[in-house]
Amino acid sequence: RMMELGVGHIRIGVSTMLCKYVLLPCLKEFVARYPHVKFTIHNQPTLQTLELLEKQQIDLGLTAEPAHKKNLIFDKVMDIEDGFVATPAYLTNMRLREGAAQSDVFRNGTILMLEKGNVSRTYIEDQLRGRHIEPAHLLEVSTMDLLVDFARIGLGAGCVIKNFVQAELENGTFTE
Repeated sequence: RMMELGVGHIRIGVSTMLCKYVLLPCLKEFVARYPHVKFTIHNQPTLQTLELLEKQQIDLGLTAEPAHKKNLIFDKVMDIEDGFVATPAYLTNMRLREGAAQSDVFRNGTILMLEKGNVSRTYIEDQLRGRHIEPAHLLEVSTMDLLVDFARIGLGAGCVIKNFVQAELENGTFTE
């Protein structure tokens, strides 16, 4: 009833990238329609958001769907696709440094990934293991934004959500 009147408080847990690319566009329209609703946004990784949901300290979480749902209900908002991206210059420099015969980015390059324990990281590790791929050199960071930024400056090949770097893939800033 309070929402019908446009009054209330909604507590949301969300990671930085999902907040930027999914939640913000939705909130813009919602706030215009219900200007008196108060929001609390908890910006953190998926696992912390799931913990807050279990403890009923937030009303909803915008997360990747984990393998173990812990009696939580998930509604799909969108499909996401993970992928590795790098600048063309990074790939060229790696080939020059390692030689054309050693141009395998997983063996000779720097792979930029989220920290261990992250839901996306766990999924990617499972996929790599299933393909018998073990990156030789990892650089781990805490946020997807940093992965994108580090890949953009040519530090390595970043494991990112492709949906959120589509413009860079289309304009040639990144190569998959």
